[in-house]
Amino acid sequence: MRWFEVNDTSEALTIVLDFENSKALRGELGNEFKAKEYSYIAAIDEQRPLDAERVCRYFTDEMDAGRLYRMGRNKKFVFLFYMDYTKLCQGWPDEMSEFAEQMERWIGPPQADSLLFLYFIRYDRMNRNENAAREAASALGEFVDRHIKGGNKACFCLYRGVMEQWHSQIRGMVRLVYMMSRKTQEDFNSIGPLSNTLNGIAYEEYDEKEAARWDEKIKEITHKLDEHQDPGLNVLVEKSVQMAEEVLQECRKCLQDFDEKRGLFPQSIRDYRGLIFKKFFGTENPDIVQKRVTVAELVMKNDLREREVKGDFSTIEREMTFLDMDEAIGSIKNVCLRVLNDLQRMNDIYTDPQLSLIGECWVEPFLDKILEILHQALEEGRKKAEEEKADFLNKREKAGKYKDVSDCLKSLRDDMGYRFPSYLRPLYEKRWMMVNSEVSTAWEQRGYEAMGMDNETIFVTNIYPWQVQLLMVGRYAEAEHRDTGDNVCGIFGVRRDEIDASEKKD
Repeated sequence: MRWFEVNDTSEALTIVLDFENSKALRGELGNEFKAKEYSYIAAIDEQRPLDAERVCRYFTDEMDAGRLYRMGRNKKFVFLFYMDYTKLCQGWPDEMSEFAEQMERWIGPPQADSLLFLYFIRYDRMNRNENAAREAASALGEFVDRHIKGGNKACFCLYRGVMEQWHSQIRGMVRLVYMMSRKTQEDFNSIGPLSNTLNGIAYEEYDEKEAARWDEKIKEITHKLDEHQDPGLNVLVEKSVQMAEEVLQECRKCLQDFDEKRGLFPQSIRDYRGLIFKKFFGTENPDIVQKRVTVAELVMKNDLREREVKGDFSTIEREMTFLDMDEAIGSIKNVCLRVLNDLQRMNDIYTDPQLSLIGECWVEPFLDKILEILHQALEEGRKKAEEEKADFLNKREKAGKYKDVSDCLKSLRDDMGYRFPSYLRPLYEKRWMMVNSEVSTAWEQRGYEAMGMDNETIFVTNIYPWQVQLLMVGRYAEAEHRDTGDNVCGIFGVRRDEIDASEKKD
């Protein structure tokens, strides 16, 4: 075992072409990269075949706008392609090869010698389509055998089996791409062993404090789901009164204007346009003044009924648990009375009888809006919260897998494996064990041992908030290898003779 201090300096612009519009991928990119180190393109809507000129113009415009670091002439480019296996049709190898060659021509020397294309293919075993799997195996096998002209390439398959999740493989994918974008260091991020290959990914991370962090999240979301925070609904009433005050202040000003400009208002409701009244000039006639004012007040009340109720409803929802929301829905009439009573006690605003009537007109549609929001929060928010809690519990179980760093290092290597069918064995394996400076300093002092890593390099780098990360890439196919076709077919669960027969038929 030997130690290697990683130089974490960025030496590449990372271009992400996401054909799945993956929220998980965007989140992990934001966690791993600095904002200006990568450009994300939701390629699900991109033209097909891919247009290299369009992609170049996009990230050039991003640089000009200051949203990307401006590249020097010696910097390299790392392309991350993320797509489902169903996208791998018969013409896919030609499309990817042509795109790489176009990028080489557009970028030009010397960067053209530093183009790296990384293709990550997602395969969900539980949503398998027989024909798509057969076509994907054929296309990917053909592409692995190719040596593209526009730089170096490597392919990876993210494999999801029964009762499994994507998270660790997506994390491993982003971590690998991040490593490849750092300053070139032979022991750390040379593409050499991965060039023109198809690989599986295994990734794990550990921090002693991670379990405590998930415990806190679980506590918070359990409170939101199963406990009361404001059983008396005081926050709901208070926020409702505050919003009502703002509206009534506006109405009060309008009513005051009536007395100052009585003769300026039309007699017909048809002549009014909204709550902000226009100035109309006419003859001052005492006989019709009261009628005009009455019409104006009627218009105001009608306008209140029809106008969109606005306010900071997110505050109300945030201050309430789901049990509070249930309580509010069941007692909304009582809430309405409490709001009106609180308004009536505020003499500085609520002294005018006419204003009182207007306030009553406003409270009803306001509470209807509250009901709508609470129903939506209960329907959508509770379901989302339950899903988040299940995810938190799963991550908590995983975080508590090891009792401390020493236990993790001893067991981590043996606990990891690739998701592919067990009868498939990697032709070659590359491992990166990364630790933070704290762990490296305490290694000898605390007697740490990394089992299964005796002949490996330990990389010391900034992996906050983690103490330990282990990334493994297993090579299952490579260009011009006799087992490439069989192994690719094995990953997608198809027979080689079926592909051969299909190709002969075509």
